[in-house]
Parts: sequence; C-alpha cells; structure tokens
Amino acid sequence: MDELVKKISSYHIFNYLIPGVIFAFLSDELFDYKFKFIQNNTVIGLFFYYFLGSIISRVGSLISPLIDFIFRIKMVNYQNYITAEKQDGKIEVLTEINNMYRSFYSMFLILNLLNLLCFFFSDKFNTCNFLGLLLAFLIYAFSYKKQTGFIVKRVEKYTASS
Repeated sequence: MDELVKKISSYHIFNYLIPGVIFAFLSDELFDYKFKFIQNNTVIGLFFYYFLGSIISRVGSLISPLIDFIFRIKMVNYQNYITAEKQDGKIEVLTEINNMYRSFYSMFLILNLLNLLCFFFSDKFNTCNFLGLLLAFLIYAFSYKKQTGFIVKRVEKYTASS
C-alpha cells in the first residue's frame, strides 16, 4: 500500500482524490440520499474518492469546450504549448492548477445538477444550496479562465519568436 501511495502524483491527488473527497462530503451534507458517499473504511474510501474524482475530472474535460466557449476562454495551439513547456517548467505547474480548477467547476456543476434532480424526484429544492453551488461554480470557472490566460501568455512568450 505504501508503494502505491508513493506512486500517486500530485496531479492525481489534486485532480482526482481531493475533488472526490469534497464531492463525497458535500453530497452527504447537502442531499438526503439513502446512500452515503463518505466511507468508514479508509482503504475503500481512498479508492472510492479517487474513482469519484476521476469521473468529475472526465466530466470536466468533456464540458471544457463548452465552458471555454461560454466564458470566451482563449486557448493556444497544442504544439506551441509543448514547445513552451519544454522551455518553461512553470507551465506544467500552472496547467496542473488549471486542471484542478476545471475539476472543481465540474464538481460544483454536477452537485447543482444533483440538486435539481432532487427537486424533480422529490420536490425538495434548496435555493441556498443552488445559489451556493452556482457561486462556487462561477468562482472556479473564472479562476480557470484567469489561470488559462496566464498559461497562454507564457506559451506565447516562448513561441512568438519561433
């Protein structure tokens, strides 16, 4: 088990495990499901939270083009990104943080969709939950936009002279 923990990169912790744990906690706190997301067994919990986080991350990558369009997020050519990343190691760190923001906006969007599903299936709608989750979604969507802007500027700095 120790070997497995050592092999987990910071990317996987920030983009899978942490969003999975937060999702599980908020789901149990905000919604009255019979199923509880928080696990009593630590080992099972770690795998379950990692799995939840991987789903959240995949949803984020699938909806990212739509979010990029809605929030007018400028991207760079992937080949230019690769070229710049080889010259500037900080770009990798900025991208990891950016992907974490994407996972968080995805998580808050999913939680709000669950809030709406609760309304349709049980007539229970919590306006405070909706507004709080919407605000959290917007905070992370705009953080994603701002962070993407930092990355784009760094990439353009290294590829403008090429």
